[in-house]
Amino acid sequence: MVYHLATWKDRDNSKIIDFFPSLGIDEVGRGALAGPLVVGAVYFDKDYYIDGLKDSKLLKDAQRRKLCEIIKDKALFCSIGWAYHWEIDRLNIYSALVLACKRAILRLDFFPEKTFFDGSLKLKTFPLRHIVFPKADNIVPSVSAASIIAKVARDDYMIKISKFYPDYLFDIHKGYGTKAHIDILERNGLSNIHRKTFCKFLDKQRLCFE
Repeated sequence: MVYHLATWKDRDNSKIIDFFPSLGIDEVGRGALAGPLVVGAVYFDKDYYIDGLKDSKLLKDAQRRKLCEIIKDKALFCSIGWAYHWEIDRLNIYSALVLACKRAILRLDFFPEKTFFDGSLKLKTFPLRHIVFPKADNIVPSVSAASIIAKVARDDYMIKISKFYPDYLFDIHKGYGTKAHIDILERNGLSNIHRKTFCKFLDKQRLCFE
């Protein structure tokens, strides 16, 4: 079996709960309507205490950016893997996620003894043996770190690309399906970086009012 699905009972299993050394992998942007899916990979070879390390969604932007610099300084290895909107449309979100994970670890010249994925990532076709741990992005330090560097990288991308699409406010909603974003889509239609397979609901809404 390629992956082990850990449970809360495994918290008492020292063979599983030993988080150092380990490679942590997590993604951001899977549910966005526009822009890329981004995977972070962080390898901690030692037990570094980094104050405030947790799931990127629970942190403010300034906190994430400060932690991102600390992570890059402390970690033995950091990498980002990207799957772009056209790849998501062509492949499907699952296959694009596997692709981004592979890209994130391509520069590794070794196979880590232990690789942790967040519990939401169950990649049966991912070739590297890994442990899927519940709430890993808030418990496993390397996964928390991966979540943070991925979030900062994706946010920066959406902020930069928003200059080319000023009417879509990507720098504010980062491509997620907020009410403001939906209103913009209904008014302007799709941009070149929207995931067409994620925005089919717009056509259904139009049909309801025709």
